[in-house]
Parts: sequence; structure tokens; C-alpha cells
Amino acid sequence: MLTALIDYESGNLHSAQKAFERMAAELPNEEVIVTSDPEKLRCADRLVLPGDGAFPACKAALVEKTGLYEALLEAVEIDAKPFLGICVGMQMMASFGHEYQTTPGLDWIAGDIRPIAPTDPRLKVPHMGWNDLVITGAHPVLEGLKNGDHAYFVHSYHFVLKDKAQRLAHVEYDDEISAIVSAGTRIGMQFHPEKSQSTGLHLFSNFSQLAALAARLYVRRDPMILYPAIDLKDGQAVRLYKGEMDQATVFNDSPADQALAFEQAGCSWIHLVDLNGAFAGTPVNDASVRDILSTVSVPCQLGGGIRDMATIATWIDLGLSRVILGTVAVEDPTLVREAAKAFPGKIAVGLDARDGCVATRGWATETDIMVTDLAKQFEQDGIAAIIYTDINRDGAMGGPNIAATKALARAVSIPVIASGGVSSLQDLCALKATGVISGAISGRALYDGAIDLPEALAALA
Repeated sequence: MLTALIDYESGNLHSAQKAFERMAAELPNEEVIVTSDPEKLRCADRLVLPGDGAFPACKAALVEKTGLYEALLEAVEIDAKPFLGICVGMQMMASFGHEYQTTPGLDWIAGDIRPIAPTDPRLKVPHMGWNDLVITGAHPVLEGLKNGDHAYFVHSYHFVLKDKAQRLAHVEYDDEISAIVSAGTRIGMQFHPEKSQSTGLHLFSNFSQLAALAARLYVRRDPMILYPAIDLKDGQAVRLYKGEMDQATVFNDSPADQALAFEQAGCSWIHLVDLNGAFAGTPVNDASVRDILSTVSVPCQLGGGIRDMATIATWIDLGLSRVILGTVAVEDPTLVREAAKAFPGKIAVGLDARDGCVATRGWATETDIMVTDLAKQFEQDGIAAIIYTDINRDGAMGGPNIAATKALARAVSIPVIASGGVSSLQDLCALKATGVISGAISGRALYDGAIDLPEALAALA
């Protein structure tokens, strides 16, 4: 397991590194690095953000490091990696800091950083030295700690929490000073655990166990559905390269036979796309779809050229289990809502994107609408699923955009199905391991044999 201490030139890195290395020496397969490399941050299992100095300067230094701030947000907010903020690193977890000026924080724990202002003239600022912890919460990071354990503080500002339930421990310094705060596996310590002798080492050891806890929390235990794709063009089963109609490879002249083969291999769903229909704005390969529906018994979902209520009703009456609405989700969202109400559980939204922005009309028309913003508009409408396709990955066998798909799945309560670039068993397992993606669509990799279908179905079960 890899612990990354974030180097943004504002933290007491040397002491923290030595303390973590001492802890790591007592645990198997542990490694500690100090880094300002965003990619190394993304590869780490847990992250530590020390901080010394003034809140505004520390926040500015973090943001100004190229790519570091974005990598931190991705690792903690999207990948749910355990995070430890130390001293000002903890303070930056707040909504705002008020040191010299009002500075936005990471807003991971609601509250403000305010000056320590004791009324007892014998208590000096900064608050410096040893103090006794008062344990007030329950959390794995506190395991083995007790009231009265000593911690070493050096600070002039403190965390005023909006919800004191997020305080795990405090110290008395005229008022109660938050010493340890948490939001799940995001932990903040106002004191310096690296200077707090046995108490600090114990906390570091407990924090190191949170990576395993996070993995248990976020590993998907339900099966993830594999949707084999049959893309229909001119009555044939094809695959496009990056959505280009003039770069189509024919894989089967009989789409119905292909669907039957997928069913006989054990697939529980089949994903259909009317490519001609997507460009024409009306069903074109309807004869092929009807043949498939009369040939297989497993449920099928269809997208491409479905842009009015009459067409939706016709397909559902013919036995289609789910209709995918893409272009109309942008151009006529009211139709999507009305269809979802009229046909509960049978309407999905297809969101196809280049560089995070939605594309419509067979990917030929690009918009400036962000995928997540559009998805959130349908949160309360009973949508059965969102099919998210990264167009630049589709048919390219380069792997799916796991980070973007995971971010979308975490942003909405609607089940998200990944599409575009799923090209190996490892891709499928990585999507499942996110714990939040409900299904994956694959086409070319199944036809080419890059994914062994029985093996994939077994791995996702």
C-alpha cells in the first residue's frame, strides 16, 4: 500500500515522512513517498496533506501546483481514497478560512476556520504545546486511543464546525478546540501527530488501515451487467471507430443470429443501436430490431432515432424492455419526463460525450452542456438508467473513461452504464471495482475475441 505525502511547499514534510516511514516499517508491503506529481497522487492508496503557515498562502500554493489540486480532488472525491489533513491541511477541509481574508476551503466538512480567542488572559495565542485529547466520537481511526492521550499543538486558528457530530476529539483551551474531525475516510488533525510521540504513531497506524476499509466500503458486491452491443447499419451488425459512419466494420450480416449467440452464451441483456436512425432522426433498421425481438427472450434496450412518444410506445408494445433517449434529452427533455412517467422502468437516457460535453444526432452535433449537469436534471423523473458513452473511446479498444464514468455515477442516483472503449476483462473488472457503475457495454472486444464472454460473465457475477 502506498501513502503519498503531498508536497506543495507549505507543509512539515520531513517530520511527517519520518513518522509514516516508522509506521510503515512495522507493516507489510507499505511504502511512503513525498510527491508533487499528480499521477503519483492518483496511484496512491491514501493521501496526507500537511500544512504550516497561513490558510490563504497554503491554499494558493496547493492550487498553483500544476495539476496537483485537481488530482487531489479526483483521488478523494471520486476515488474515495482515505485522506489525512494535518494542522493547516486539516483547516483546508473547511468551507472557509478567515485568516487575514475569507478564503474558500475544500468544503469537505462544513464549517469555518476562526481565530482562537481565549477570555482567560493566562492562555496565550498561539496555542502551543501538549494538551489532553477528549474523545467524543467513534471512528476506526480512534481505535485504541483514550481520553487523556497527549497531542502536540501549534496553531492560532481553529475549526468551528457546523455539525459537531463530525468532531471525533477536542481539547480544552478556554473553549473546546476541535482536535480530530472526520467525514467518512477524510480525517483532519489540528495537532501534529508526527510530533505527538506514541499518540501520533498510533493514529498514523490506524489511518493506514483506512485504505482497506475504504476498499470494503466501495467494492461493488452486486453483479455488474455486461451488455453486448449490436450496432445496426444498413441491416448489418457493425462497429464504428470513434463514431464515424464511414469507418464501420461489419461483424455479422444477420443481427438476429448475433443476438441469439449472445443469449446462448449467457448474456442477460442485449444493447441495440440503430446507427442509421440516429443520423436520420427516425427508425431505419426497424426490421432488424423486430427480427431480434422475435428471436431472443432476454431483455433488449434500443437507442438511435427515437424522438417522439409514438415511436417509444410502438417499440415497447413490440416487446422492447428499455428505450434509450439521447438527442431528445437535450432538445426536448419534457418528452423524456413524460415517457418515463408513461412507461415506468422502461426509459433510459443516453449521454454521449466528447471531452465531457454532450453530443447529439448520432454524435454529429456537439453542445456545451456538461454530462453531469444534464444527468442531474432527470434525477427525480424515474429514469431507469443512464448510458454514458465517451465517444473518443468508442470502438478504439483503448479502455473506458473510468474516472469520468465513476464521477457521473457518484453524482447521480440513477444507475449508470459505461460505454465506449471497454476492451478487456481488466476494463470490466476495473469498472466493477468502482462499486458505483451498474453495467458496461462492449462490442468490438467481444467480436474480436479480446474479451472472452463466458469468462467476463463469470467475473462480473
